[in-house]
Amino acid sequence: MPRPTLSDRVRFFTMTDVARELELTIAQVERRLEQEILPPPTVVRRSGLRLFNRAWLDAARAQLQRKESIEP
Repeated sequence: MPRPTLSDRVRFFTMTDVARELELTIAQVERRLEQEILPPPTVVRRSGLRLFNRAWLDAARAQLQRKESIEP
C-alpha cells in the first residue's frame, strides 16, 4: 500500500484525512469520487496514492452540502 512522504503529509490530506474531515467512510469517499460527485484528487502519484489539498476539501464540502440540499 503506497504511503505519503513526510512532505506530502505536510502539504496534503490523505484519503483517511479527507474521510475524517467529511465525516464519511473511506469507501464512501471512493464511491463519490468514482461517481464524480466529488472533484478529482489534487494529486495522484504513480503508485496510485491520492492526495488532496485544502481547496479540494473546501470544494468537496460545498459539493456535498449542495447535494444534500437537493435531495428530498
